[in-house]
Amino acid sequence: MKIVGIDYSMNSPGIIRFELDKDFEITKTDYLGFTQVKKNAHPPELIHFKKKDFPNNIAQYIWINSKILAFVFSGEYYPDYIAIEGYAMGAKGRVFDIAEATGDIKRSIYENGIPMRIHDPNSVKMFATTKGNADKDKMKEYYDGDVPVENLNEDLIDAYHVARLLQLELKLRKGILHTRELPEHQVKVVNRCTKAYPENILVRDFLGGYSKLSGGSDAEKFID
Repeated sequence: MKIVGIDYSMNSPGIIRFELDKDFEITKTDYLGFTQVKKNAHPPELIHFKKKDFPNNIAQYIWINSKILAFVFSGEYYPDYIAIEGYAMGAKGRVFDIAEATGDIKRSIYENGIPMRIHDPNSVKMFATTKGNADKDKMKEYYDGDVPVENLNEDLIDAYHVARLLQLELKLRKGILHTRELPEHQVKVVNRCTKAYPENILVRDFLGGYSKLSGGSDAEKFID
């Protein structure tokens, strides 16, 4: 099985891909990130770019998103599930730009029929660190992946935790794990309900995905 975790930002979105074995354990990790600091780049995994190379924000996010989608939907790697970190409701700054750019990614995932999960930032932080208000340093401290941490920026580390939360959900859904085996903070994440999502993740359906009954994706129901 192949799964993807995405943490989207305007300048340095992070994407983590896992290949999982029959027990849903990670057998391979790949990643894609972006940086405007040339010394931090190490192609092809961490791509350097300059904002001045683009005439406007739209041109920049179209270029970034084309790289992301080529990575996510490469011929040899077509994901079974994708998880994205949702918006921070109290965020300030270019929130509308982020919404436009992220919406473009979500639409592509949806139209490709990939089951998609959106996790609010507090759930991702609590899952990773036990604290729903953890900062970037704490998220880095709790990173335990195979890729050397010095190769990853903050958004890639967040994307890693997003992918790991998706992995946990799939293990629970398949009965490989049970909530009684989880630490208390992860049980809280699994059972968490919010105003936006009044049902927990084990009850809530994935967004999109191919219908087993129709053989098509949810999106196809609304396209003439």
